[in-house]
Amino acid sequence: MSQYLEQLREDSRVESDNGFNEYKRLLLAELERLDNSVKVLGEKLDKVQIEIATLKVKSGAWGALGAMIPIGLAMLVYFLQK
Repeated sequence: MSQYLEQLREDSRVESDNGFNEYKRLLLAELERLDNSVKVLGEKLDKVQIEIATLKVKSGAWGALGAMIPIGLAMLVYFLQK
C-alpha cells in the first residue's frame, strides 16, 4: 500500500485544470488515513493473539491441576485401603 502512496505522491505527469490535482490530494489523504488505520488494527490484532495464547497456557495449567485432584484422591483411597 505504501508503494502506491509514494507513486501517487511522486507522479506529477498529469497536470490539468479539470480538478484532478485536488482529487489526487484528497485521495492521497484518504489512502494515508486508511493505511494508518490498517496498521493500528494490525497492532491490536497482534495483542489479541498474544492474549489468546496466554489464556491457552493458563487453561492448560488449570486443566492439569484439575486432573491431579481426582487422581490424587484415587491414589489416597487406594493406599488407605491397603
